[in-house]
Amino acid sequence: ACTENVDFVGFYNDGIALSKGALTGTYESPVHNWGRPAELQTLEVASDLCAGQVTATVETSGDGFKTVQARTEIPLRDGVNTYPLDQLKGVANSIRIRFTLVRRDPGQAPPLIDAFRVVGGPVTAGVR
Repeated sequence: ACTENVDFVGFYNDGIALSKGALTGTYESPVHNWGRPAELQTLEVASDLCAGQVTATVETSGDGFKTVQARTEIPLRDGVNTYPLDQLKGVANSIRIRFTLVRRDPGQAPPLIDAFRVVGGPVTAGVR
């Protein structure tokens, strides 16, 4: 993972929150290679925005991210939510997700990403 101005928090250090005093920060997941062409269906995220804001950028690639095949930005809502990924056209075998966290006021609690997952499935012959 690549991070800037974020800390891993929680009992298992698996949550993502802004570092103390930071107003903005990013977390970029490691590249996940599906091992075969896949169609992405949804992004599921559990977040606590704390009056801040978080944007998820989902990117796909067919060549290990030498190039980006498709990209979409999703403004996250507070709570546990599911976001469709049908705007990412085509199939890909690699994905990564970048979360950009913004705290509006230095005195407020930082936004938190508690968990996330991407749901997709293998491409069968004749699809797309």
